[in-house]
Amino acid sequence: MTMTISRVLFRPSAVAWLTGVALIAGSAAPALSAPRYTRKNKVDIEVKQTDATKPLVEEDAAGKQGKEKKPQPTITADTFIAIQGKVQFIRDEQIRAFKLLIDDTDDDNAEKPDLLFRLAEQYAQKQRYWRFRAMELYPKVNAAKSRSAKAALVKKQKSYNAESHEALVDAIKVYRAIATNSKFRSYKRMDEALFYYAYTLQQAKYMPEARKVYLQLIREHPKSKYVPFAYLAFADYFFLESNLTNALKFYNKVLEFPKAAIYEYALYKKGWVFLNLNRNEDALGVFFEVVKKTKGEKDKKNLNKAAKKDFVRAYAEAGKPKLAYKAFQRVDRSYAFNMLQILGDIYLGKGMAQKAIYTFRELIDIRPKHKNVCNWEFNVVRAMLTVGNRSQQADEIGNLVKLYSTYAKRKILPKAETSECREHAIATTSELAKIWHNEANKTLNPEILADADKLYLLYLGAFPKSKGYPTMQYYHAELLWKRAEWEKKERLATELWERAAVAFTDVVKANKVGPDLRKESAYAAVLGWKNALAVDPTPKDLPPLPDAKDENKIPKPRPIEPRQQKMIEAFDIYIDYIKNPKDEELVMMKFLKAKIYWEHDHLKEANKLFEDIIEHHIGHETAQYSANLLLDSLNRLHEYGEMLKWVDILAAKKSWLEDKPELAARLKVLHLQSLRKHAEKLEEDKDYVACGRAYVDIFNSDPNAEALDEVLYNAGVCFEKGKSIGLAIKMFEILSKRYPKSTLTQKAIVRLGNNYAAIAYYDKAATKYELYAHKFGGEKDASASLNNAVFYRRGLGNDDQAIDDT
Repeated sequence: MTMTISRVLFRPSAVAWLTGVALIAGSAAPALSAPRYTRKNKVDIEVKQTDATKPLVEEDAAGKQGKEKKPQPTITADTFIAIQGKVQFIRDEQIRAFKLLIDDTDDDNAEKPDLLFRLAEQYAQKQRYWRFRAMELYPKVNAAKSRSAKAALVKKQKSYNAESHEALVDAIKVYRAIATNSKFRSYKRMDEALFYYAYTLQQAKYMPEARKVYLQLIREHPKSKYVPFAYLAFADYFFLESNLTNALKFYNKVLEFPKAAIYEYALYKKGWVFLNLNRNEDALGVFFEVVKKTKGEKDKKNLNKAAKKDFVRAYAEAGKPKLAYKAFQRVDRSYAFNMLQILGDIYLGKGMAQKAIYTFRELIDIRPKHKNVCNWEFNVVRAMLTVGNRSQQADEIGNLVKLYSTYAKRKILPKAETSECREHAIATTSELAKIWHNEANKTLNPEILADADKLYLLYLGAFPKSKGYPTMQYYHAELLWKRAEWEKKERLATELWERAAVAFTDVVKANKVGPDLRKESAYAAVLGWKNALAVDPTPKDLPPLPDAKDENKIPKPRPIEPRQQKMIEAFDIYIDYIKNPKDEELVMMKFLKAKIYWEHDHLKEANKLFEDIIEHHIGHETAQYSANLLLDSLNRLHEYGEMLKWVDILAAKKSWLEDKPELAARLKVLHLQSLRKHAEKLEEDKDYVACGRAYVDIFNSDPNAEALDEVLYNAGVCFEKGKSIGLAIKMFEILSKRYPKSTLTQKAIVRLGNNYAAIAYYDKAATKYELYAHKFGGEKDASASLNNAVFYRRGLGNDDQAIDDT
């Protein structure tokens, strides 16, 4: 597979990618203004067209270049005239014995010509023997595995042919000796000797000489049984020379001898003369007569069969396809179906597509379970490629694939025919799909792409284990991408983008293409889904950092619609396949997947990916977005301790934050907010001592920050609830000294009194109660606090102070 791909994608910034997945759940079709993610790719569809998808060529329309080659009869004169006899080795001793007898016999002796005739037969027999031996070696020569073995066999074959030729020449010499000796004119077998002499010359390709001897036979022995053979030799000669007028004349001369063994053959050749003269009706009549005359004769069964086949040949020129089967049944009911098959093949060979389609469909209707049924349908496909439109062609190929799939599943056809059917179905489907694909790319015709799409689907559905499947799978994905780009109707475009995304995903999953194509497919799958889901790549602001004062409940994950689930699957394909940590798109895929999860409140799943980007790809353009969204997610999940951890991790990345002053400042605020939320969570969980320490940590993180009075107060309250009175007192004392005017200091003084009393520091307790009463005498609990002071003073024996307090 050869293809060139340039992978330059529309990636203006991370912002575009970020907003590209800000999808509305349940959206059905892209907005008309939504831009598309494009790919600058050039794919060369490699296809080698075979006869399976080449249109038929009609004989009349093909153009006659040079001398037209006429079809030849399948039966030749050799079948009827061949010198019969067993093929056996003739020993040279036998020939020498005859030669000695001949040398010792005078020409006046009546036995001399007979001895010569018998010697000629010996040479002829020897010639046949060596010719037979030479022919035996042809299969062995073809099967030879080494050059040396093949050369040895060829050498032996040449020697056999030389022996055969030598014997043939010797036979001719002897026959000539008989024919040219005037003393042998009264030889009783002279006519027979002349015939074999002429026939042997004919076999040796000495045609002029052979015709002279045949003519001598006719003139000198007009009543010989060999005269019809002589006429036949002249007829065949003129037939081969395309002198059809003279050929017909001499075939008719042969037919003047109805009892001759070659009568039916001459009649058969007369039919061929009519065929070549385009007298097809006459040819039909003659071939029909030959069939009748040879019916049931074992020694003429080959001629009978040839006449039936040639009747079909004539019918192809003169008859109508609809009436053919009935006509053939009249010729021979038992052979009529075979004749119909022959007719279909003739129509196909002559490029007569419409007639071929009708005939092969009729064959399928008559014998739907015949072993050749798939081949017939294949022939219908080939004919349809000549006369049908693309839709008809695609439908007919669909019939072929369906027929194969059904018959293969049910094991209706023999194994060999099933295998051949599969190869035909694969060839036509794959070749034509790729041919149309290339044509559409050149002509920019979307209709051709749609037709090619049908064929790709046929192939991929029926032949998943075929050798060319991976290539076809990738080509189909590219075709779907192109169809989606060209589609003007938004609803159809959306469907095509989805199909393209799924197709590219399947290519990656199959893992049968090279690494470059697999990566390209993984990327294209993601872009396909982005286009299908109406991506809007308009840049937008960074998502806001979370507000730690947000008291909303923890959100529950919302369902992710199926189409976006498929997009996540496409991201996963890319993430699983691309292992290079420096791959820019790999980081982007992780972010986009996380963003979909975040949009649908699958926050834990999203956070894993955000964390991965921050930990391993902090330099990537999506890292800042990941940081914002991770902190937002942790806040919404009320995971304040984890949020604080990530705030500290991010705050520690000083160099990274240098060009992000707003983020750095916000992290400081968020650090305090997260500590506060963490402390509140501990108090909510009744882990009071830890809560107090958390507030202390907030104070210590920046003791000079504003509004830390509440932090100190809350710390004291938590320690107080946790029975750590000493720590509680310390917090309240610090609060009182640092923030004397704070309303929380007022509460802290009362709590100090309570805490000192709790640890039996009654003097200090009384002092704090008195301080509170003096400072905040207008408060409702001021009198109660002073009453507590009186109680502790009296108990300590400080009567004067008790009286003052009273």
